[in-house]
Amino acid sequence: MKSYIKKYIEYYINVRHKNNLEEYYGEGTTINVNSLTESIKNKIVLVDVTIKLKGEINIHTIDDSLVWVLVDEVFKYFGTDFTPKIISKWDV
Repeated sequence: MKSYIKKYIEYYINVRHKNNLEEYYGEGTTINVNSLTESIKNKIVLVDVTIKLKGEINIHTIDDSLVWVLVDEVFKYFGTDFTPKIISKWDV
């Protein structure tokens, strides 16, 4: 089930929201979901993502707020009562 959710998050961000992603981070940017770790007790899912930039890293690209919003939308789509928390890394 985790691999399905990981693939869907990547599809949702990289394909369905490609224009938003490229407008925000630059052309050719993609998001990779490295892992999902859930906490049943706290009802959270830790989503580890890498933001792969095609350009350079600067003050304008070190902002993961768009990723937060899009991952949250995926969890609302699945109708889960778990809250996503994001760990983000950047790669060029």
